[in-house]
Amino acid sequence: MAIPKFVLIDDDIRYVFLLQAKIAERFLDAINLEVITEESFFQEYFSVPREIDLLIIDEKYFGQVLNRHDIKKVIVLNHDDTVNYHDTGNIINIYKYSNIRDIFNVISSRDVGIKDVKQIRGETQVVLVTSAAGGSGKTCIALGLSGALENDYKKTLYVDAESF
Repeated sequence: MAIPKFVLIDDDIRYVFLLQAKIAERFLDAINLEVITEESFFQEYFSVPREIDLLIIDEKYFGQVLNRHDIKKVIVLNHDDTVNYHDTGNIINIYKYSNIRDIFNVISSRDVGIKDVKQIRGETQVVLVTSAAGGSGKTCIALGLSGALENDYKKTLYVDAESF
């Protein structure tokens, strides 16, 4: 299976750093991430046809130059705060300065079409919280752990298997 290619284009270095760190934390070696922060390199990069699985691009760089490339999904980072989230097929518009977590959730969602990336990182792990004594806090610990994993962008399933 080919490694998906993500391209992030924005000239705001601090913003790119935060988004790049979040993407790298989640996908690690499962994707090929390229970051472009200068307009001259942007022009040079797209002077030849490219195949890109996910393009995350600031609205000022988004335009007709991208039409001749094979880009599966595009996330346009808009400066207009009235556009919170708008999905039009293979182009998703989102407000650039919304929470990084919201933007990352759009990137890692199934709507983006990069379904296989999530399965590259490893197999399902099972965590069991058990104790012979009743009232020891098993449910509290298990729910807290599930919540913490969910906050770290992990898919969780809590199953209460207490027998009566």
